[in-house]
Amino acid sequence: MVSILLIHIIVAFLAFFFAQIGVRHNRMLGPHYKFNYGYLLSFMIMLLFLGFRVSLGRDIDNYERIYSSIFQQEFSFGESREIGFLLIVRLLRSLGLEFQSFIFFSSFLMLFLFYISYRKFYFLLPFAIIVFFTDWGYTVTINTIRQGIALMAFLNATLFIDNPDKHSGRKFLFFMFIGLLFHYSILIFLPFYYIGRLKFNFFPFILTCLFIFAFSVLVVLPTYETTISVVDKYESYAYDNGIVNEESTFRLGATLVLLIRLAPITLYSYVKKNYPSFLKFYVLYYIGLSIYYGFYKYMLITRVTFYLQFMALFVMSFFIYYLFVLKKKYRLVGVGYVAVILFNYIYNFKDFLVEQLVSNRFSLLFMDLYFKN
Repeated sequence: MVSILLIHIIVAFLAFFFAQIGVRHNRMLGPHYKFNYGYLLSFMIMLLFLGFRVSLGRDIDNYERIYSSIFQQEFSFGESREIGFLLIVRLLRSLGLEFQSFIFFSSFLMLFLFYISYRKFYFLLPFAIIVFFTDWGYTVTINTIRQGIALMAFLNATLFIDNPDKHSGRKFLFFMFIGLLFHYSILIFLPFYYIGRLKFNFFPFILTCLFIFAFSVLVVLPTYETTISVVDKYESYAYDNGIVNEESTFRLGATLVLLIRLAPITLYSYVKKNYPSFLKFYVLYYIGLSIYYGFYKYMLITRVTFYLQFMALFVMSFFIYYLFVLKKKYRLVGVGYVAVILFNYIYNFKDFLVEQLVSNRFSLLFMDLYFKN
C-alpha cells in the first residue's frame, strides 16, 4: 500500500510542479492564458498515469465487458448508452485496438477538458491538481468514466453562465452537448445558464436551483417509463458494492472531509466583492454539498450532484490560492489546511484501494505492484 500511495503522491507532485512552472511562464508572457511546455508536461504526466491504469476503478470490469460486446448493440439515439461513448468504442474496435486504448482515450478527453477549463483562471491550475487528487475528481473519474467526461464538460460550461460575451450561450451549449454525448444526466442542468443570467442574489439563486433540481428529479423524470428501472438499478448497484451502509456513522474521515469542504465558504464575502465572476462556483458547489449530504443514501440523486460538487476544483483551489498567494500573512493557515487535506487523503487511502481495485493488482506503465489486505 505504501508503494502505491507513494506513486500517487509523486505523480500529483510532478503534475503540480510543472503546472506551477507553466503559470510562472504564463505570467512572463502576459495576463492571459498562453499554452507552454509547463502545462504540457503536467498534462502528459497526468495522462500517462490515468491512461495506463489497469484494474483500477469499481466499474472497470463492466466497461471492459461493454467494450468487448459493443458491436452486438444497436447504434441509435434510443440506445441506453450515449452515442458519443458508442462512437468512440466502435471507432477503437474498428481499428483493432484493445480495451486499454479506450481507457487512454477517455482519460485524454477528460484531462483535456479539465486543463482547458482553467484558461481564464490559469493561476489556479496547480492547486486544482492537488484538489483533483486528494479530495475530488480522481476517484470519481476513474470509476464513472462516461460521467467523468460529462462532469469536466459541465465544468467548462459553467464558465459561460454569467459571461458578458455575446457568444457565451453558444459556448455553454457546446460544452453541454459534449457532456450529453457521454452522459444524459447533464440535461438536468441545462436551465442553469438562464437562471445565472438573471443576476439573482445568493439565497434566491439557491432556492431557485433547488426547485429546478427537485422538479427535474421528482416530476419530469418519473414521466418516463424507464425511471423505475433506473432507480432500481442504482439502488442494487449501491448495495451490492457496499456504497450504502445503513449503520454508517460520522467518523474521523467524514468529519475531516466536511471541514475541508466547508472552509472555503468563509471567503464568500471576499469573492462576492473582488471576484464576482467566481461567485457562481461557490453557489453551485454548496448547493451540491447540501443535496449530497441530505440525500446521501440515494445514489441516483448523489450521482447527479457530482456535477455541482465538481465545482470544488474551482472553489477549493481558489481558497488555497488565497491563503498562499493573495494573503501571504495567512500562509501558515494555508499550510495547516493543505496538511489536513493530505492527512485525510492518506488516512482514507487504504479504503480507496479496497473500493477501487478490481483485483488486488495495480499496474502503472511497466511497473507491477501488489497490494495485500
